[in-house]
Amino acid sequence: MGKRIVFIWLLLAFAWVAKSQNYMIKGIVTDSITGEPLPYVAVILKGTTIGATTDLDGAFTLSSSSKVRTLQVSYLGYTEKELKFVPGKAEHLKIQLAPTSINLSEVIIKPGKERYRKKDNPAVTFIKNAIARRESNDPRNHDYFRYDQYEKMVFAMNDYQPKPKKDGKAGKFDFLTEFIDTLEVGKTILPVSLSI
Repeated sequence: MGKRIVFIWLLLAFAWVAKSQNYMIKGIVTDSITGEPLPYVAVILKGTTIGATTDLDGAFTLSSSSKVRTLQVSYLGYTEKELKFVPGKAEHLKIQLAPTSINLSEVIIKPGKERYRKKDNPAVTFIKNAIARRESNDPRNHDYFRYDQYEKMVFAMNDYQPKPKKDGKAGKFDFLTEFIDTLEVGKTILPVSLSI
């Protein structure tokens, strides 16, 4: 009885090892006309989600234990290709994809001339009123006039680095760190505006 149990365990172990053996599929995908390698081509086992994409040199490596024996190779602008393979002998595949040709019909684009409408345009009304009142708004036609002047000056502190406090508390001017800007990579600047 003990020999039978050992035999069954060994049989199950060999079956599990045989089932879990992976095979490798390696290859390169190129353009059938130019022979150039095609990057980012989708290479999948047909009907599964097991797949890979080619690298910049068109090479791919795929490892699987699936029973599927058909590769599906697809790339935008190229005809999709299906390829049957034998596990263990699919380590140097050379796959060539043919470009698809699409004939485009002629397209003529004519610029449409958009009519400028003065009606309901506040800018047009504003300019008309300014032109109509040009004489009355001219300061040379009056004995005196008054105006408000606005000036703004901007100063900046280059390479501004806030100093951390020893006790960890916020200082009076820590809010300035919210206004730090950069001019070059790694160079900080703190703009300070002054209005008069």
